[in-house]
Amino acid sequence: MTIIDLPFAKYTRKLKAKPFVLPEDLYLEQWIVPKGVEVKLATSRDFGTVVLPEGTRDKRGFIIRRRIFTY
Repeated sequence: MTIIDLPFAKYTRKLKAKPFVLPEDLYLEQWIVPKGVEVKLATSRDFGTVVLPEGTRDKRGFIIRRRIFTY
């Protein structure tokens, strides 16, 4: 699964993040976020944003320092 496949909500003026539990591994740039991690999805006018929980480790065991990814 990539960032394009995530179910971002339709844009509204209120920017609120909704929680989403990953049903399968998520590939973000060089990171592989394992399934079962609860991320937050937000939609702005031009972008979809994925926010990872603090201290998230990728599938290989590395801590993902960057927490906010946009598409």
